[in-house]
Order: sequence, then structure tokens, then C-alpha cells
Amino acid sequence: MRSIGYWQEARLRSLDRQIAEAQQAPPAPLPHRPVRPPQKEGQPGSVPQLDVPRLFAEQEKWQTNLDRVHWQDMPSDPQTPLVHDLEPRPSFVVVHLFAGRRRDHDVHSWLEAWAHHRNFALTILSFDTAISPVLGNLDQRSETWVKLQEAYLSGFVAATLSGHPCETFSSARWTEPPPELPHHRWPRPLRTAMQLFGLDHRKMRELKQTRAGSAFFLQTIWTLACHLVFGGIYIEEHPGTPRQPHHPSIWRSAIMNIFRRHPDVRLHEVAQWRFGAASVKPTGLLTLRMPHFIGDLFSHADPDAVRSVTAAIGVDEAGHFRTAVHKEYPPRLSAGLAQAMAAQLLRNHRARLTRQTPSLPLPLKSWIKEIAVDCSVIRQDASWLPDYQG
Repeated sequence: MRSIGYWQEARLRSLDRQIAEAQQAPPAPLPHRPVRPPQKEGQPGSVPQLDVPRLFAEQEKWQTNLDRVHWQDMPSDPQTPLVHDLEPRPSFVVVHLFAGRRRDHDVHSWLEAWAHHRNFALTILSFDTAISPVLGNLDQRSETWVKLQEAYLSGFVAATLSGHPCETFSSARWTEPPPELPHHRWPRPLRTAMQLFGLDHRKMRELKQTRAGSAFFLQTIWTLACHLVFGGIYIEEHPGTPRQPHHPSIWRSAIMNIFRRHPDVRLHEVAQWRFGAASVKPTGLLTLRMPHFIGDLFSHADPDAVRSVTAAIGVDEAGHFRTAVHKEYPPRLSAGLAQAMAAQLLRNHRARLTRQTPSLPLPLKSWIKEIAVDCSVIRQDASWLPDYQG
């Protein structure tokens, strides 16, 4: 009987608690996610609680921090390498990156003619997919780039000329499209001066195109660093510094500023109309260990050239982009660049500022010879290929 009384008493107490809870006001319902405060003029009323990091958003901070880097101790100034087992006599290995199609009166042709006229030994390697889709492929994951890295890191390259693709850096992207062309078919900006490695909120194809252009730029910078460490001379060609401060340019980049602070590095601004170009086309030419560069270059300028008034931005009457026809150097500019490189190599040779390299590894030696033969063929009928090929 006692156990029955206990359970009845427990039951009564439970009912009393339920009655007391039922008499209380129900609590306000809780949202299943944080409530966004009301927006004013399209802007959120508070900062999001969670900061999601994005690579594109970190560029300005990265460039600002990198721009504080300065030279403290200069690397030693090594001599220009001479390779002794590629030709019957020691030769300089000259690399032209992003050379475009092989044609008469290009840099390669002028270098060959100069070497033949002076009985001088040059091994010229011109790389571009317009020359060879496989051997000329400079993608960072390609076999060609792996072999080139070996040649640079082993100190076999005496001179480099690079003109990496500039279509994602071009100021032409900031111009308004003509009325007859829809905006969605007009190339839009992919970079700014501080967001040099790409803008956020772009289509996947645009992001891939920007990534390829950035990779080629950094590969070019890498070859410049190799020449600083292992010797030789260097020329980098890219459009001149734009007038608008927010337009992207490699010449304003923090990583390029580090190299420009080196005493043997110089940036020259020239106009291609002086060499026969159909437009003014301001061009930046960065050089390493080439104190006579401007004199050598302008020895091939046209003294009778007239400044052009033709614009290189926008589209022509047929609807084609005007920048496309200016991808290739005019013959006089090619001759000037070849003259500057060859003359400096000759000066180094006469001043005995050269060094004999160790023997080339047999696989690398065979690869260099294969490239030299393949790119020596003139392909005048080859067509231009877009800078980004997907």
C-alpha cells in the first residue's frame, strides 16, 4: 500500500509542474540561421561575422608587403656561359621565349645572319606554339618547360629575349565597345594595377585566361632571376607603362620593382613607329647587363619614319581588333633587338667575360639540338595563334 501511495504522490507532483509550465507565456521562436539586418541603399547594415579568405582579395596586401623588399647584398656577377659541345666551336645559347611564327626578318633570322656574317657561333632556340605545337609549348607543365628549367638552372643559357602574352594586361580592355557591338562580346578588364593577378567575379574562361597570362609572366621573371645568378644578358619586351594609374602593367608590379632596383637592370620606353610600325605602340624593354642597348637598338631605326596617327586600340572597318596586327615586331625592331643581343655577346667575348660550361648531359644536349633544328625552318604561311589557347 505504501508503494501505491508513493507513485500516486509522484504523479500528482508531475501534473502540478505541467500545469505551472502551461500557465507561463511561450518563449519567442529562435531562427534557424542568423537574421540579416535590414539593408540601407543596397548595403548590409553590419559586417559578416565570418571572414572568408579569398586569394583575389589578398593581392593588394601581398603587393604592398613585397614592394618593401630591397637589395641588401648583391649577388656575384657571373660571366657569360659558353657551351663547347653543341657546335664545332664554343657557342652562346640564345633563347627567344614567345617568339611567334618563324618568318623572314624576325629576331631569329637577324641573329643567324649576324652570326654568319661575323663567323660567330650562336645556338638559337625560338619557342612558340606557332612554331611547334609540342616543342614550342611553354606551359609550365610541359616537357619543354621542364627541359628549359634544366638548361637555365645548369647555367647554359647566355641570352634570353622574352615577350610573354600581353592580351590580359592590355589597356585596350578598358575602352568602350563600339555601338554596333554588344557589351557581352567585348573583352572586359581582367586585372588592375593593384589586383595584377586577376579580378574576382569573372567567367571560368576569363579566369583560366588570366591564370595562363600570369603564369607566363612569372616564368619570364624566373628566367631573369636565373640570369642574375648564373650569368648572361636578358631582354624583356612588354607594352609600355599605361597613362592611367589603375590600368595593369608588369612594370608597376611589386615583383618587377625588386628587379628594377638592381643596378644592372634598366627599363627603356621606346615607340615602335620609329622602327616602321603602323602605330605609335609605346613599348617597354627591360634589360640586364646591356649598357649599350639603346645605341645598338636605334642603329636600326628608320631615320625617315613619320609618326603614325593610326590607333592600335578598338576595331577596324572589318570588325577585327586592331591590336592583333601589331603582335609581331616590325623588321627593323627585330633587327635592332638582334643587334643589341649579339653585339653585347661579342663585347663580352672580346673582353674575356665568358666562362666555359661543363659538358651538357646527353639528353639535354640532344633536346637542344632538336629544338635548334626545328625552329630554324621558316614558316611564313603559319597563322597567328591566340595568346590563350584553352
